[in-house]
Amino acid sequence: MLIEAFVRRVNLTGLSAAAKSLRTRMFRRRIYFAHIPKSGGTSLSHMMRARYPVSYFKLDEDASREACPGAAGEWMRFKSRMASYHAALGRNFVQAHAPVTRMMLDRFADEYQFVTILRDPVDRALSSYFFDPRLRAMTPEAFVKSERFSIEANVLGHFFGELDWDGGGDANRAVARAIENLERFDVVGLLEYDEDLSRQFREKIGFQVRLPKRNVGSNRTDNDIEAWLRGPLTEACAHDYRIYNHFAARVAAPSVDGGANAGLVGSGAGS
Repeated sequence: MLIEAFVRRVNLTGLSAAAKSLRTRMFRRRIYFAHIPKSGGTSLSHMMRARYPVSYFKLDEDASREACPGAAGEWMRFKSRMASYHAALGRNFVQAHAPVTRMMLDRFADEYQFVTILRDPVDRALSSYFFDPRLRAMTPEAFVKSERFSIEANVLGHFFGELDWDGGGDANRAVARAIENLERFDVVGLLEYDEDLSRQFREKIGFQVRLPKRNVGSNRTDNDIEAWLRGPLTEACAHDYRIYNHFAARVAAPSVDGGANAGLVGSGAGS
């Protein structure tokens, strides 16, 4: 058989090292994209994978969930390790819906430019609710009482502050750790400020980005549900707003103080 003859004659030893060397010569930059769900990252993902067609890793959510069907914390740790594995292999673009820890930054910050996009926390959580059919199947009242509600309201603490995904933990400590970790990123863009996001990419990464809307939920049509959910979400997202506003203050003057969601830059933006 042709395949058997090929296997007998061809020595593939060293092929991985040769491929890595070729990628290094083809692409100078290595970029790690910490992709927060429903924060405008799908368009960035499409653009970056087009730039690195033979040297990227995008973690598949469905496959990773099937491979790691345990609790949320176990799944997230698995995804973070998978992303770290591909970063260690030297992929030029690595993307994952996975947390970035201080240990990960210590290991890869000298080799990779870390980027992410933040979004107004309430708007992001609402978009997630309307987009995810598993959440949309819940009544608003059931969603507010669910474990997933707490995760959605504290996504930034979970993704960047090492807040326990399975409940508990010190939210104030997570806020401080998230800001500390994000300060080490090369680009922390805000979805609501696309011009500043483009500027950061141009200055830090070296090329322009344009983020047309992709992956927009089609079920966000019930204004009454959205209005009702904004109340409990505004209160629950207080810690994430502290993280978001730390970076929003750099691109817009902060408004007068008054409540978790009062005067927040980008508050009330659409999907």
